[in-house]
Amino acid sequence: MTTGAGRVAAMTYIERLSEVPDMLVLGKGLSAGYFPLAALVVASDVYDALADPPIRLGFPNGSTTDGHPIGAAAGLAVLDILTTDGFLPAVRRRGAELVEMLDAASQVDPRIGAVRGVGMMLGVELRDADGELWSLRDVHDLRGVCREHGLLTSYASGVMPLLPHLTVSTDDCRELVERFAKAVAAYRS
Repeated sequence: MTTGAGRVAAMTYIERLSEVPDMLVLGKGLSAGYFPLAALVVASDVYDALADPPIRLGFPNGSTTDGHPIGAAAGLAVLDILTTDGFLPAVRRRGAELVEMLDAASQVDPRIGAVRGVGMMLGVELRDADGELWSLRDVHDLRGVCREHGLLTSYASGVMPLLPHLTVSTDDCRELVERFAKAVAAYRS
């Protein structure tokens, strides 16, 4: 999942922030996309204010799919994996390896720019000869060339998102970078 739990080598990105938000909406990443599952996590003071105000508002939610056993089982299975000792640190290390490989590729082709992100949520800047970021159309067109080279990607203006699975190996990362570099080299060459 694009922004699922563990993607940034932590359960959520808020672990990297200096301030804790009052609310956190968690979506499909809770079940690794295997089943629709979402949660709203709120700070104690927010919960207290909503659960026991002068006029009880509470959390007016609920539906026929609340507490669905398959969704809950999928979410618990994902959380079991993510909380296994060493899993998230391994995502962090593998992400750093992937960044190093992409940085090396940028030394060969100047159109491959800086790598942004952490863990397995990375974006590679794509730049013209004059240093300008590529347009959304150019990145989208490169996406098609990536597909021809066996690499499925998303796209954004000036940036190619690379979001491998959390259990990607070093060899998988090497192959990803090779395919990406070949696609960039083939694009408008």
